[in-house]
Amino acid sequence: MPIILLWLLSILFITPIASQPSPSPSPSPHGYLINCGSKIDVEQDGLTYLRDEGYTTTGNITTIKRKDILPILTTLRYFPYGPGKHCYELPVIKGGKFLIRTTYFYGGFDGGNEPPLFDQIIDGTTWTKVNTTEDYKNGLSSYYEIIVIAKAKTLDVCLASNENTKAKASSFISSLEVMNLDPSLYNSTDFSKYGLITIARTNFAAEGAMALQILKESLKNPPDDWNGDPCLPKGHPWFGIRCYEGDQVRVISLNLTGLSLIGTLPKEMARLTALKELKLSINKLTGPIPDLSPLKALEIL
Repeated sequence: MPIILLWLLSILFITPIASQPSPSPSPSPHGYLINCGSKIDVEQDGLTYLRDEGYTTTGNITTIKRKDILPILTTLRYFPYGPGKHCYELPVIKGGKFLIRTTYFYGGFDGGNEPPLFDQIIDGTTWTKVNTTEDYKNGLSSYYEIIVIAKAKTLDVCLASNENTKAKASSFISSLEVMNLDPSLYNSTDFSKYGLITIARTNFAAEGAMALQILKESLKNPPDDWNGDPCLPKGHPWFGIRCYEGDQVRVISLNLTGLSLIGTLPKEMARLTALKELKLSINKLTGPIPDLSPLKALEIL
């Protein structure tokens, strides 16, 4: 799902955001205001921030017990340390321009006094590193803003550990805002010249991406981090997946041993034509085994 990114350097005129009573598979015409980690919708400055249920399937929630901070900073969602990425998936209008703002307030939620360091990822591209240390020392929250052009019908905003993340430290997020910009804005901006272009869905084989999505939907309990791009960015593939990152990104190994997965294997597995290794033992899969004869590269089954 390639997107084109441009740093936001100033306050922007944006279309108003309307509240929604609950998450919907259809894109919001104006955007999303999401109060991460909250069990209820919250009013702030005349706007309704939605609870994040339905937009992510991973992580844990907690509350910051302070009365001197804004309502949307009193809750957060945090994600376990590890190689995977943890995503919010938002239905959007393909081709639309969106302002994405992520807000972070550490609040010592993990019992420590030093905020963790981690990456922000949009679809297959690492956007920036999150470092809230100085702001937190000064009693402030931190926020990051970027403009994206959606090249598909969903946007994945993800967090992931990086080389600076201390062992067992959890990435976290307080709020996520995705605002639909007026189409007339930035018409004269050369995004290809000044932006960062992801190769995530351009070079990832479409057949393979579809096969993995269908496999995910055929499982009642897919791995928690099976969100966003299956292979990218480098170092953050879906759990159990290894990818070849040459001219075309291909899945070469699928090792789901011992996950107690419940569901079936779809016939679309045969589309993973670069697969060399397929391990599915110690699970609770039912139904027929699909025809895997098209997998000519398969060596281990």
